Amino acid sequence: MLNEVITFFGADAKVGTSMIAQSVAEELAAKKKNVLLIFASQELFDEFLDTEDNHTSIDDIHLTDPAKLTFNDMEHIIQKTGTFDYIKGCVRPTELRFYHEDILKSIITLVQKRYDYVIIDGGHNYQYPLPVYSLLVATKRVYVVTQDYKTIARFNSTVKTILAADALKTLASEEIVLNRYNKNDGIYTAENIKEIFELPITLVPRAKGGASCEANHQTLSRVDRGFKAAIAELTNRLTNGG
Repeated sequence: MLNEVITFFGADAKVGTSMIAQSVAEELAAKKKNVLLIFASQELFDEFLDTEDNHTSIDDIHLTDPAKLTFNDMEHIIQKTGTFDYIKGCVRPTELRFYHEDILKSIITLVQKRYDYVIIDGGHNYQYPLPVYSLLVATKRVYVVTQDYKTIARFNSTVKTILAADALKTLASEEIVLNRYNKNDGIYTAENIKEIFELPITLVPRAKGGASCEANHQTLSRVDRGFKAAIAELTNRLTNGG
């Protein structure tokens, strides 16, 4: 049943990775797809979810032997929003380095008959194993950048080190989302970024209303038509119109 595992990975902190990942999950859910959103990072990153607080997270199973993990073990950590399901990120980030490398692979294997798409928010910190594992299990990887000079420089360094590793040279497709795009902003244009990294690029325009999203537990898709249209286009391409 599972069509794709799509990992969103930020070039830096505060580039909007969680916003983009959750917005794509919402768009797929609106198309009547069964979606599981996994926050695989050193923070919870659930600030845009309109759900009741809960104390479950991926931490609850991170010490479980992946070979012995069952769906019953993880069923209690899968929460619902009413449109898609999700697994909250690390509550105890100091333990992030102790995650077994196969934990995400085991989760995906156990849920593949229940979901059409697994969306992973990998955060941005490639110094921790779990975010890197989120890249390894993906069938599609989407790197979120902005036009900020330091962000592009950091992503360039990441491309030359972590993303160049043999373990990541798989059949997974890769592309870039240029978030908060403004053609009159920044040192880098969309064409500059596309030429530097030689990857397909999607432009997501700078949106209005972002300051209220966390307070109202919603994504920009709810408040900005231009953002929503860009997410719909991105989702359609990532899923081949599915």
